[in-house]
Amino acid sequence: MNRTAQDPADYNDLRAICQENCLHTTYEFHHWLIEKGYLVVKPESGED
Repeated sequence: MNRTAQDPADYNDLRAICQENCLHTTYEFHHWLIEKGYLVVKPESGED
């Protein structure tokens, strides 16, 4: 998704592919984000 232009149509097309053909779990994705320096924070209850 990093290589996709900011065009909503392209993004939605790619997202649809990812939803049907997942290569990684949410767990793996979150750890990839952490490795890249992102902070994954759970919202406080009531903010979901």
